[in-house]
Amino acid sequence: MGEYSNVVLNGLTHDDGAENPGGVAELAYILLYNDLLAIQEPVPSTTPESILTITTAHTMKTGKSPIQAFTVMEKSDYESALEGEIYSKMFNPNLTIFLPQPSDNNAAAFSVIKNARMLVLFKRSSAGANFYQIGSKFLMAKVKEGSVKFGKGPTGEPGVTFVVESHSVQPFFKYTAVLPVTGA
Repeated sequence: MGEYSNVVLNGLTHDDGAENPGGVAELAYILLYNDLLAIQEPVPSTTPESILTITTAHTMKTGKSPIQAFTVMEKSDYESALEGEIYSKMFNPNLTIFLPQPSDNNAAAFSVIKNARMLVLFKRSSAGANFYQIGSKFLMAKVKEGSVKFGKGPTGEPGVTFVVESHSVQPFFKYTAVLPVTGA
C-alpha cells in the first residue's frame, strides 16, 4: 500500500465549476471491529484513485449490522492533517460527529463505542452514491474524545459529540462497495 512507484500521477487538478460544498452529510455508519467478519482494503493499480478506493464490500458477522448515526451537518466535521517527520509522514483523520438529543439511547450507544475499535462510513454533504471511510484493516478508528451535554439555558446545545480518529497512510478511503448489511 505504501509503494507508489507504479502510480501514474496526472497532476493536481480542479474541475472548474464543479460542486464543492463543505460539511458532512446527516448520516454515518459505525462498524465495530468485533462485528466484522471481513475488512476490505484498496487494491492499488496504476491510477491515483486506486490507492484510496475500496471496491469490495466489508462483511458483517452473523446477526451483526452497522450502527446508524444521525449527524448534524452544521456541527459535524472531517479533517485529515499530516503528522510525522520529513519523509515519514502519515495522516491523522478526525471525524467529528454531533448527535442532537442526549437521549438514553444515544448516551448508551456512545458508552458502548467509547473504547471500541471501528470503521466509520460517512458521506460529504453533496452525498452521492459513495461513502468515505475512516479506519482501516490495520489501523482501526477509535473514539478520541467526546461529551454528553444537556445544554446551558434556553439556547444551550444538548447532544452527544465525539471525535473518531485513525492514523492512515491515506487522507481518507473512498468506499464504493455496497453498505454492509446484517450478517447472514
